[in-house]
Parts: sequence; structure tokens; C-alpha cells
Amino acid sequence: MNRRNAFTLIELLVVIAIIGLLLSIIIPALKIAKDKAKDIVCLNNLKQMGIAFKLYAQDNRDFVPRGNDYNLPFWQDLFLPYTQGYESGSGQFWNVGVYNCPAYPDSEQIVDYIINAFKTRPPNELYVPGTAAQYEASKPSRLSRAVSPSQYIYIAEYEDRRPNKLDNFEKNWIKVISEKDDWSTMMNYIIMYDIWTASHLPAFDPPRLDSDGYSFRVARARHRKEGSMNLFLDSHAEWLHYTDNTPLKWNVRGWEE
Repeated sequence: MNRRNAFTLIELLVVIAIIGLLLSIIIPALKIAKDKAKDIVCLNNLKQMGIAFKLYAQDNRDFVPRGNDYNLPFWQDLFLPYTQGYESGSGQFWNVGVYNCPAYPDSEQIVDYIINAFKTRPPNELYVPGTAAQYEASKPSRLSRAVSPSQYIYIAEYEDRRPNKLDNFEKNWIKVISEKDDWSTMMNYIIMYDIWTASHLPAFDPPRLDSDGYSFRVARARHRKEGSMNLFLDSHAEWLHYTDNTPLKWNVRGWEE
């Protein structure tokens, strides 16, 4: 009896079809698992920063840092003893693992998060351009004075969009900052890592680029396609849909100046 040593064409096509079907099932599942892992890492980063700012407050008379200012230490620097073990003021915040979200599009970016610098104002002022709500709070605030801290965001994810192609400080400030940059360049951009006006937020309607280039600071679609991770003042972290990331989440009652 003759033994058949090869597949027929039909059998090969069936095998190829089965392999293709399996790949069509497995590849999306792998992507979902990978994205879920990135979600978990980012949430864990924020929770560790939550521990850091609580410890910082204990060591600094209940104060926590707010917006970045050339005349004050940056928040990324102040948390170094509690995140990486470096001395505060060493400026080595590009070596801090919890400052890097695996979902950020450019792996060279040294800090992927941004802090609350809203000056607390009456709610009716929050969406009105030109009001006091549009100014930055750079002085530290007392953590215990925040009313209902679980309602307010302290740290969120930094946006990655480039509003336009102009390569200058005023118009293209969302820029990758790497450890290869010189100190002056790094400082010119790291000072932008704070939130103090409605147009910085993804829920701002309509989305726009202000003439000074100061829009789009909080990530609109970093995780789960339509939102990003956020750390609240009670140190819990959670995902928010971009439409829920409004000034009401940043305008901390009790932090009036």
C-alpha cells in the first residue's frame, strides 16, 4: 500500500485558515493584556507618589508642593527622598521609575505626570477666561485644610500631543525632556508640569490651543482610549473618563488663598 507523505492543497489551506483564526483571537487578547498591565503600572506609580506626598507633608508641617516656580523647588525634586532615596534638591528626577508611565508614547520623557496648581475660586469662575481662576498657585498648601480630599485630583498624567510644528518655547511646549538635555533646557520645560486653568484639562469644551500655547496639559486618552489615571488628595488613584476631568476636580475647597 502506498503511504501519503504530503498534505494536499486543501489540507494546507485548512491548516493556514486555522492558524489565521487563532492569531486573530490571540493577538487582540495579548494587546488587551499588555494595555491592562500598563494601567496597573501607572496606577501603582501614582499610589507610590501618594505615599510620597503624605510622607512629605508629615516632614514639612502638613504642607505639600503646588505649581512649579523658578523661585521654589520643583515638586518632582521635593519628592525624591520618598520615591528614589535621593536627597531633595539633587535634581535627579530623571532617574525616578515612578515618574514614568509605560503608556507614555516616548520612553525618553523623564516625567510623565503633572501636579495641581489651581488657585481655589468660586465654581462660577472656573470656566471663565480672564478670571482669577486662571492664575497659578505656586506656594505650598496645607494638606489637612482640603475639604473632602477624596474628590480632588493632586497629580495626573501629562499630555503628549504636539499642538503644532513650531519648534519654540512659546508654541510647542509639550516637548520630550530627556536626561540628555542640558539643565537650562530641562528647567524651561519642567516648569510647565502643573495645572492651573480650565483649558489645561481634557474636558474643556471646546478643546483649543490658547494663543500662548498653554492648553492640553492633562492626558485625554492615555488609558482605555478615553481617559487617564489620576491621584487624589486622599492618596487613592483611579481612572477617569476625559469628560469627567473638569476644573471641579482640581479646584480644592479649603485651599483658598
